[in-house]
Amino acid sequence: MRNELQILEETTHPNIPKVWELFEDDNNYYVITELISGGDMLAKMEKEGFISEVKAAKIIKQVL
Repeated sequence: MRNELQILEETTHPNIPKVWELFEDDNNYYVITELISGGDMLAKMEKEGFISEVKAAKIIKQVL
């Protein structure tokens, strides 16, 4: 898990939220990320039903 989070921390891409900080203690990982407003895709899918890949991409581009 730590390795994947470190890779995300080093990644710069317009469609991937920026990871600003990573912390951990004996039981948890803490990930500080860029704020993405607009809710989550699961809630959107529950509201609208099926969402095509093309429509999902458009939704994501609007939020980012």
